[in-house]
Amino acid sequence: MKKRILATFLSIIMVVTMGLTACSDAKGESSRTEDDGKENTEGSETKMDTLEVFINMSWYPTDKFEGIIPNLIKEATGVDLNVTIATSNEQLGVMISSGELPDLIYTDSEIDRLSNSKFCYSYSELEELYGASFEDLGDEAIAIAKSYSEDGDYYTVLNATATSDDWENMKLGAVGQPTIMYRSDLMDELGNPKINTLEDFVEVLELCKTTFPDMVPFGLGGVYKSQYIKNVMGVTNNIYDGATGEYYYEASAPGYKECMQLMNEFALKGYIEAEYYANENDGDGKQYFYNGDCVFFADYLGYNDYTVIRNNVQSVNPAADVAILPWIGEGGVPMGSNAGWAGCFVSRNCSNPEAAARLLTYQLSNEGRQAGMWGREGIDYTLGDDGVPIFSEEFKEVRDNGELVEVYNYRFSFYFTAIDEIYMNLSGGNQEILDIFATYRKGYQNYPELAMARPAASTDEGVIYTKLEELKKSYEAKLIFAASETEFESTYAEYMEALEQTGLQQYNDYMTTSIVEARKLLGK
Repeated sequence: MKKRILATFLSIIMVVTMGLTACSDAKGESSRTEDDGKENTEGSETKMDTLEVFINMSWYPTDKFEGIIPNLIKEATGVDLNVTIATSNEQLGVMISSGELPDLIYTDSEIDRLSNSKFCYSYSELEELYGASFEDLGDEAIAIAKSYSEDGDYYTVLNATATSDDWENMKLGAVGQPTIMYRSDLMDELGNPKINTLEDFVEVLELCKTTFPDMVPFGLGGVYKSQYIKNVMGVTNNIYDGATGEYYYEASAPGYKECMQLMNEFALKGYIEAEYYANENDGDGKQYFYNGDCVFFADYLGYNDYTVIRNNVQSVNPAADVAILPWIGEGGVPMGSNAGWAGCFVSRNCSNPEAAARLLTYQLSNEGRQAGMWGREGIDYTLGDDGVPIFSEEFKEVRDNGELVEVYNYRFSFYFTAIDEIYMNLSGGNQEILDIFATYRKGYQNYPELAMARPAASTDEGVIYTKLEELKKSYEAKLIFAASETEFESTYAEYMEALEQTGLQQYNDYMTTSIVEARKLLGK
């Protein structure tokens, strides 16, 4: 019933605002084939309203509003998009300062600046003035968006969010987080020793050191380095006490020193090497693993990440194989601070706010949100009784071939939940891998108030945070690769003093206070 109401609502707005008659069927099903990526307008006189959208992400993989999902969005809304991709991180800031904003802005930064009535329409205005309807949005998503503005209104809604209830009821997969991948063929050679605890992992590193002397047991090149070990040892979960509301910057959290001591032990025993650790480039870091230079490798928990890494390892060595290490921590997986990622803004310069309202009404509805990630219901997927999409063989083949963007082009879904995305990536996947992913759901708790409380970069506390992060990057390397226990202790004392001099306590106090305010916005 809700789908028919939404379709009727959108059709009425299209007639009123465009003075045109839509000739699509009641369900808005596509008349094109699954793989043509072209719109079939035969039998339809619907004229598209075209909006200019600036995507503030220079890495974005597509600049064309084409494919199965964009065509579905066009049919439902009567809106086409002319896409411009950012060429630098500074470009949007200049556009804001000059007032030269296009119709729509899709961005993961400058959210606080754009959440201002001077530059953009609030979503409340889109509802009041242009007939938008956002009735399917949850209170938490709106509260998070309001935290970016100073007037109590909301100017976007950030995607990739999920409530605590959503996470608790998730049937498949796990939130993305650091993990460890490893050469399972080499574990076969070792007799597949058990790795159920951190102690087991340390023993296997020693076994790798003696059995494979030409390989580094644990590769830490790239981005994630010691993060999985921090998570397993509970450091990440110790930054925030949900009962007392007290916040700790990571380097001041309980258990941090013990974690650094273990990493130093890894270095002294030759399980990790400084050369690999010093490499900050993600691609170069992975290349060590591809080339067979290390047995275990710190990376990210994602089905696509795993597939890409496994394929690259096997392109170098067809006899090799890769697996994901299950969660081995005694406690729950690391807490989250997910408050969303990117959002779509409608600028005051928008040439057609009614068209923008139609587009966002559809995309922020349950129907449009799911279509934006999963495609056409009844063709690309059917919804199981548990709420998990059951994808067609064609969809899974495209996904497994890494061609989702080229064929379906889900990248123009401007609003989706974290669960929607996880289901898109995992539903119908390899069950053995899914079982490992399930171990990373253990005790997961998300606290969006942590992200909401973080200071803007230009504030005093924001400057302090930047300096704290710079100190952490420098001193963690010194701690991990200290040549002796004495050097470790002196370096640690020096680091703690540097943190205090930089404003550690001021930052912790600010976060503790700000979290209280964020929790009030969330109704906690």
